[in-house]
Amino acid sequence: MESSAPAQAGDLAILESRNWLTAPKDGQCMKFFYTMYGKTMGSLSVTLQQRWGKATTIFSRSGNQGVHWLGAKVSLDVPAGAQFQVV
Repeated sequence: MESSAPAQAGDLAILESRNWLTAPKDGQCMKFFYTMYGKTMGSLSVTLQQRWGKATTIFSRSGNQGVHWLGAKVSLDVPAGAQFQVV
């Protein structure tokens, strides 16, 4: 999401995986890149939602993180065969 004009405070963008992916037996991780630059930067949260379970925040950052793109890697700790979604 572009946060400079014409964006406004409180704007929200949601990117989510397709509903109910099935976890493989050997586990998995997710890698992604993000940039959060500027004094009015908001926040970024990545949530793991297991079907019939609670959502868990597996990554979060707030505020200015610098001008460069940063890489992140998070474990998707889901039992084999369980269904989940990443938001």
